[in-house]
Amino acid sequence: MASVFDSPLPVTLSSFKHRWLNSNSMQSIVIDRHSPRPLRDIFKLHKKGLNIRAIPDVEFKGEDGTDASGPTREYFHLSMSLLTAGDSSIQLFEGQNDHLMPIHCVESQDSMLFYYTGVMISHSFLHDGYPLVGLSKAAVAYIITGSIYEAIPFLSIEDVPDYEIRQMLEKVRDANTDEMFKELNENEAIVTMLTAAGFVNKLLTSTNRDAALESAMLHHTLIVRKLEMDDIRRGMETIQLAMFLNRNKELWGSSHVFPQSSQVIVLAESLEKKLVLHSSVKQDDLNEQEKLAFEWCKEYVRCLPVHAEDDYVPTTGMFLQFVLGSPQYPTQPVYVKFNRKEKSLPDPESCLGILSLHVNASSFADFKKKMDATLSAQATGYGRF
Repeated sequence: MASVFDSPLPVTLSSFKHRWLNSNSMQSIVIDRHSPRPLRDIFKLHKKGLNIRAIPDVEFKGEDGTDASGPTREYFHLSMSLLTAGDSSIQLFEGQNDHLMPIHCVESQDSMLFYYTGVMISHSFLHDGYPLVGLSKAAVAYIITGSIYEAIPFLSIEDVPDYEIRQMLEKVRDANTDEMFKELNENEAIVTMLTAAGFVNKLLTSTNRDAALESAMLHHTLIVRKLEMDDIRRGMETIQLAMFLNRNKELWGSSHVFPQSSQVIVLAESLEKKLVLHSSVKQDDLNEQEKLAFEWCKEYVRCLPVHAEDDYVPTTGMFLQFVLGSPQYPTQPVYVKFNRKEKSLPDPESCLGILSLHVNASSFADFKKKMDATLSAQATGYGRF
């Protein structure tokens, strides 16, 4: 039987996924979201031979919920978020958001953690899961192409994770007088930083400043992390994902694999438009309490912020996490039904994308209070009610 590696790469996203998915096989994934080292646990699953092409059947330990897609969405959001945030035992990326770079770490490389990072990215991509958000565009370009030359146009000083080195690079960039260049050439830390990048036996001048700056940025971002990024690409190539993206460059900046944080933000007005009555509920048959609950739900969503400094303040992403199992902008509507009167809190059916609203609120303030309390405490997890 011919291998999938033997046939030409498909040209569309859907055909690529169809080629690699094995819909006749199921892969059990049991994970404890309350583990002190959840990222390590996920890596262990992959090291044991988890089949990323099979349909995931996710179970969260200690939680109810049969996986008909909701737990799968939540698992991929958890795994991709852990890759960038790390856990108590593993840290893989550093730097500011949208400029994240792999941490150069021999121990992580020897443990093949970056290789399995690439495998995890492919796993989530293949099953329409949450993407890896916030990587440096230059790192993305190198991971996909394996070419430093292709990555250079995307490189910026903000990609340098080390704040002190970044400050020195900014001084080099901003130098424009003989006195400023003289100070830079007498600054031992800056000379050492430039020497490490290969700028040796030269005085910094206005003529060679840009070349020195590019060399230093390259060294302190891509060059010192090349092996880690090579491993990520190698992991992605288990399904030829890097090769596919390299041939379809319009997907580089899309929300499918390596989006910037702004590309996964869900605006309140966009989310409100996703709220529709479930087919089992007819507009003309709604009683007054149900009509109010539906209108209050739309008003509630309109008031939700995109970001909040307090992790317990509901946001648009938290609302989607509660209803669908992932904060990712949904392709499907968010279907609204209504709970029995004795149920005082909203109830999600994440696999089906259904939100059953409470209809016993006495006012919008009361409705909002119950929504806030539920989302703050129960945006993740199954068997909540």
